[in-house]
Amino acid sequence: MILPENIPDINQIILFLNNKIFLGGIILIAIVFSIVIALILLYHWGKYRARGAVRLEEGEEIVKIFRKHWFSFLIDFVFLIALAFIPLLISFLPKEWLVWLEQVKGLLDILYIVWLDFIFFAILIVGTNYFLDTWILTNKRIIDVEQKSLFRRDIAELRLENIQDIKMEVLGFINSLLGIGNVYVESAGATREFVIRNVARPEDVRNTISDIQRKKMEEVKKVEVVG
Repeated sequence: MILPENIPDINQIILFLNNKIFLGGIILIAIVFSIVIALILLYHWGKYRARGAVRLEEGEEIVKIFRKHWFSFLIDFVFLIALAFIPLLISFLPKEWLVWLEQVKGLLDILYIVWLDFIFFAILIVGTNYFLDTWILTNKRIIDVEQKSLFRRDIAELRLENIQDIKMEVLGFINSLLGIGNVYVESAGATREFVIRNVARPEDVRNTISDIQRKKMEEVKKVEVVG
């Protein structure tokens, strides 16, 4: 079969892939990407830390801040570290492939560095979401700050006087061993389910919320009696 003359042969492709301008372009894109993500992360850490994530009412104080158990972050971390080693599987390719890839070794080295750069920032993003995804208990309400991505966050609240019931559950052997569970806060007027998922020491979380809610209800009753 005769190929059209305008189709480049393998040598032309190799020359293009080894071109310094092409390789420099990849490096430049990676640097710009890194700077943009780093600035976004710094912005989030500066603005959305738990004690600055919400505006407190007059006389309102933060009692406790709850986060997911560290094991939740560890699973994502291990997964991302495993991804860092995937490119090394290239050594198991057929020998004829390796001979060709050896001719573009410079490109492969740069791409692997870019891949590691991607993994590094993915870990930072996952870590940022972990630390900014919080449940804030104050003396007046529970505030659910859910950091879903770098560009999306959801904040909901539940007044303590509207709480009807607080339940907890621990599922599975690992969760029981590490003390990981879910805490369900029920309210008749809630527009969404209020769940504190994968939190450390769920029983302590439930008891803490219950104690603060009880104090709030006593304050409400005193105000009603005085009124």
